[in-house]
Amino acid sequence: MRIQKKDIFLTGGILAIIFTSIYVVTRTILALSAHYTPLESFFAVILMMGECFLLFHVIGYILNIVRALA
Repeated sequence: MRIQKKDIFLTGGILAIIFTSIYVVTRTILALSAHYTPLESFFAVILMMGECFLLFHVIGYILNIVRALA
């Protein structure tokens, strides 16, 4: 069986989803367990929203590449 580009990108997409999910859960738990002031909590939420926006768009981009190779 020969490995194709599609299989490599699909594996990369699946790994990206897994690692992104782990990262978001870990960052959320750490942010909730820290003792921040209200202003710091506000900025932590804004930062997490920005990170989630970027991470999930990267996943969509990778999956779009996999779909184009199919």
